[in-house]
Amino acid sequence: MGSNFCDRKYKIIAIESTGATRTLISELLREKGFTDIQAVPSIREALAVLETETVSWILTSVFADQDSNLFQLLHLMNRVPHLADVRVSAFVDATELELMPAAFELGLLSYHLKPFTKDKLKYEFDNLLSDFESLGWKSLNLSAAYLRKCLTESSLYPELLNFERQLMQAQPGNLQQMLNLALPLIKTNKVEEAKSVLWQVQKLDPSLEKQVKQITAAHLGNADLSAVKGSMNILNLKSAVIVENDSAIQKDLTSVLQEMGVEKIEVFGDGRSALDFLKNNPDNDLIIQEWKIPQITGPIFLQRAKDEAAQTAPFILYTSLIDSSDAQFLKEMGVAFVMNKPLPRAEIIKNIIWTVQQERSPTDKKTLERKFRQALEEKDGPGASEIMTRYMSGSVSTGAKLLMEAEFAYFEGAYEKARDLAFDSLKNAGDSIFLLNLLGKVMMQLRDIGTALKCFEKAQALAPQNLVRLCQIAEIQADLGETEKSQASLAVASELDPDSVVLQETRAKIAINAGSDDAMQLMSQLKDAGNVVSSMNNLAVAMARCGKIEDGIAQYKKTMRAIPNDRVDLLATVQFNLALAHLRANALDPAKEILVPLSQGFTKMQGKSAAILKRMKQAETLGVPIQFKKEPSVETLPSMTVATDTGGGSEVLEPKEALLDNRHEELVSALISRPGDRCCYMIFQMSSQPPQVKKMLEQKLRYKKRDVINKDQTR
Repeated sequence: MGSNFCDRKYKIIAIESTGATRTLISELLREKGFTDIQAVPSIREALAVLETETVSWILTSVFADQDSNLFQLLHLMNRVPHLADVRVSAFVDATELELMPAAFELGLLSYHLKPFTKDKLKYEFDNLLSDFESLGWKSLNLSAAYLRKCLTESSLYPELLNFERQLMQAQPGNLQQMLNLALPLIKTNKVEEAKSVLWQVQKLDPSLEKQVKQITAAHLGNADLSAVKGSMNILNLKSAVIVENDSAIQKDLTSVLQEMGVEKIEVFGDGRSALDFLKNNPDNDLIIQEWKIPQITGPIFLQRAKDEAAQTAPFILYTSLIDSSDAQFLKEMGVAFVMNKPLPRAEIIKNIIWTVQQERSPTDKKTLERKFRQALEEKDGPGASEIMTRYMSGSVSTGAKLLMEAEFAYFEGAYEKARDLAFDSLKNAGDSIFLLNLLGKVMMQLRDIGTALKCFEKAQALAPQNLVRLCQIAEIQADLGETEKSQASLAVASELDPDSVVLQETRAKIAINAGSDDAMQLMSQLKDAGNVVSSMNNLAVAMARCGKIEDGIAQYKKTMRAIPNDRVDLLATVQFNLALAHLRANALDPAKEILVPLSQGFTKMQGKSAAILKRMKQAETLGVPIQFKKEPSVETLPSMTVATDTGGGSEVLEPKEALLDNRHEELVSALISRPGDRCCYMIFQMSSQPPQVKKMLEQKLRYKKRDVINKDQTR
């Protein structure tokens, strides 16, 4: 945060016990263009303003000997969520300088040494604002500069080294930050590591060579860095994969990654061997691939790496063969970055660093969208919600916001709400490949498969390489009786990737829905028939949700007939779901005929079946119908609870008393805070807190947000 300082209209509170000093501070800030400044003599009076008004910046003395002090104020900012954007600067006496590291640990922005003259204070404000602007109004970077100065002037080099290492973790790939490690390394007698850092920075970014030479001359006696061995892992990448058949480019990319300190680099000249490796090694940190590679095409490699090899690492394409027709496909496949060959080495480094930084701490709009959809695919509801909150707070169009809300509603199982939000997005922003995909999925859940097909076909026209969607189109066409079109779609899919697992599963699903005699044979040929059974079960659940219970029952029966004889576990699962469908249709006898054998068998459905039979018996004894909640689809069961109504999901409301509880607010604030959100808070940690600071923090400030009362309301 910190951009509020760029807009000088936001409110500032200056806290100083001396009236003349308060006047001086106010005058100088107004000269800087700030228009809303309120000067008060104590922190208590400042709190009264904070409780009713939005404040951007507080400048205050330490007030170490008073009941309300700087450290209590900083602690308040950290435990009250709606104060998270307030920044605090301190006016300090020379005797209070030793307390400042502890203040930075709690989120201090800057400190300024007393006593003041007009010229001295003007100089302080000039420097602060010019530095802030040069750092892009990022409060973490500004507070880090002040903390660095404080620790250096106090010769607290072990503390400084720990801080610079933590900041390096928060800003992976930042070579200027990497350079900041050199001085504390030297001062703590880690000279060889310092040399390694300096050599690596110079190698990765020649524009920093002048700074490297200055540090080397001042602290290392112009030592020769060329003999240094080893590299710091500046991006904290344990493994990277390169898929490229040009040996010269393989060598260049490998060299770049080695200089970045990547621990393990795997290089493949063709798509098939790379895919085999990825299937057995899912935990990679980065994948760089050419678009035109031998044995498996680039688009198919990308899809299979994600679908079959479960790769969630960012993909970078380094190629000269991408054209505008590939753009939509790359977007929906979640490609993180496209580098166009040839590129200077410095640009390759810059792009890799940017990609990894965005993967870990996304700020770019497109990256946030990609990470949001990745979280949904991984069934990470809280993660997706957190990304959505950050996305919505940025400058994005109404249509884009509505689309993200619609995608999240679909994830929660609120299909009607998702449909309505998607239509609103369509009216605001027109269609996009993500909107068309979403509408297709929503319409499938609402069993409007004709409309779903139109959405998927339109999306496929934008990105014809998408094999999964093409197979889904073939399945819908077969379901609608458009057999020739379905076979044509399957033929196109086979041309794209004849060995596709998705294609094999689609053929099996079409055979099941058609009641074909070869359905069981096709199922037995699959590596994992469970995927098809899960899909068929979801289809039956969707039918039941739309009131088509008999259709759902028929779907279960067709699925059961196709399950291979040796998959007793799958058969039992479908039988159990069929029994539940009968119960929802109030057909108790057919349900009992299924549940009794299941309750006596040795499958995982044994206990559940016995429990249902017990409930049926109790209901029969009491003379009341058995009651069931609406059941969400299988694909949502492992990750979260879905609302049982057909509206927009469920909401858990905390009691008002809990919301007012300080510990509750502190927990909420901790959950939503990330390192670096509030200056150096959660990044810098002292080895020990000064006793004086501990004493000042024994009591907490009392604070309660209040609405502003207008004079008209009191009449």
